Amino acid sequence: MQTLMRQFSIRTRMMGAIAIVLLLLGMVGSVGLWGIWRLHQSSEAFLEHTFGEVNAVSRLKVAMLDLGRHERDMVIAYEVPEEAKRAKVAWLEARVRAEREMAQLLHGDEDEGSEALRKMQGQL
Repeated sequence: MQTLMRQFSIRTRMMGAIAIVLLLLGMVGSVGLWGIWRLHQSSEAFLEHTFGEVNAVSRLKVAMLDLGRHERDMVIAYEVPEEAKRAKVAWLEARVRAEREMAQLLHGDEDEGSEALRKMQGQL
């Protein structure tokens, strides 16, 4: 092996070493870029699907809690018709918001929560 390397001039050996180093550096860089791209793809998938569904479920939960609160306010204020009417208007708005959130969650792929949401929609 040494005799083979001695056949080349120092300049040729240095150019070969530099070429090998640049090739290895390019390989390491391309693997790093590929890893960053994969991380970006998984982050986008998380933000679009998992995180979006969690936000939609939390908005649905808030709408359902508002629905119960306004329903309770209607029962409490049945002796004062103006307050009962205001509570009913707020209750109807909360119901529309809850139905909109359910429809948004049902839009797209079917998953294990879709059946429960359909039951909830029927009971609402």
